[in-house]
Amino acid sequence: MKKVFFSVVVLFFFLVAGMGVVYYLGFVKKIVPEKSLHFYIYPETGYYEIDSLIKQHISKGDYFIFTCLARYKNFPERIKPGYYRWENPSTINHLINGFISGAQTPIKVVFNSVTTLNQLAGIVGQQLMIDSVQLISLFSSGEIIAQYQFTQETFPAMFIPNTYEFWWNTAPESFIERMHREYLLFWNETRLEKAKQLKMTPVEVSTLASIVEKETAIMLEMPVVAGVYLNRLKLRMPLQADPTVIFAHGNPDVKRVTLKMLEINSPYNTYKNAGLPPGPICLPSIQAIDAVLNAQKHDYLYFCASPELDGTHRFAKTLQQHNRNADEYQRKLSQMRIYR
Repeated sequence: MKKVFFSVVVLFFFLVAGMGVVYYLGFVKKIVPEKSLHFYIYPETGYYEIDSLIKQHISKGDYFIFTCLARYKNFPERIKPGYYRWENPSTINHLINGFISGAQTPIKVVFNSVTTLNQLAGIVGQQLMIDSVQLISLFSSGEIIAQYQFTQETFPAMFIPNTYEFWWNTAPESFIERMHREYLLFWNETRLEKAKQLKMTPVEVSTLASIVEKETAIMLEMPVVAGVYLNRLKLRMPLQADPTVIFAHGNPDVKRVTLKMLEINSPYNTYKNAGLPPGPICLPSIQAIDAVLNAQKHDYLYFCASPELDGTHRFAKTLQQHNRNADEYQRKLSQMRIYR
C-alpha cells in the first residue's frame, strides 16, 4: 500500500513539475526569433506555413511548447488573416494569441510622384493585400466618385500623397474611405481660409498645384511658379502650361512640346482654353499644394526652363524678355538633339 501511495505521490510530483515547466516555457519565458519574422497571412494560408517559419527560428524545446499550445488553443482554425511581424521578446502564448486576435502590425503605405489613379492602384497593390484591378474599377466607379462629391476629372484631388499606416488586409473600399478622411483632415481651417482668399476651391488649388508639381521639382521655385499662374488667372490670360498639353497627349515621356502638339483639341490644353483644366494632371504633393496657398507675390507673367538644364527656371515680367529666355532654351535643346 505504501509503495502505491509513494508511486502516486511521485507521479503527481512529476505531473505538477511538468505542468510548471510547460507554464514557464509557454507563458513566462520570453523568446526572440533569430531574426525579424514577417508573416503575410492570406485567408487561405495554412497553419503549417506559419509553423514551418517559426520552427526554423526558435529552439526545439520552444517549438515543442509552441505546437502543444497551438493544438490546445485550436490555433490552426482560429488564425486571423493579416500582416504580423515578430521581432520583440514575446512569450509563446502571447505570440499565438496575437495571430488569433488579429493583432496585426501596421504597414506604412507610401505614395508620391503619381500621375494617375491607375498608377496609384498599382503602387497600393504592391504594398497591401489589395487587388489593383479591383481598385482601378472602384476609382472609375461613378457611384463611388459621386459618394465623395467629386467628378471623374477631380477625383484625383482626394488622394494626398504622403505616408500612411494601414492594415495589410485593408479592403479596397476601406482604402478609399480612409483617403477621404485624410483629405478632410488635410483641408483644415487654415488651408481652407487661404484657398478662400485666393477665391479658389480646394479642388481648384489642387489642380493648379498639379501643374506646379509638373513644372518644377525644386521646392524653392514652387511658390514663384504658382505666383506666375495666379497672376495669369487674375488677368484672364491663358495659363499656357506645357505639362497640361503633355497630359492631354497621354505621353509623360515628352521632353519638348512642339507647335504641332499645341493644336490638340482637349479641355486640358491650356493654350487653347482659358482658366484651369477640368482637374489635376497628377496627384500634387503637399509641398505643391502649400506652394499655391502661399504663392509668392510678384509681377512675373512668364517663365521657361533654364538653358543650363539644371531644373531651374528663368522668370520674366515681359513677353520680350520671356522670348529671349525661351529662344536660348530651345537652342540648347536643339544642340543636344532633343526634338520631342
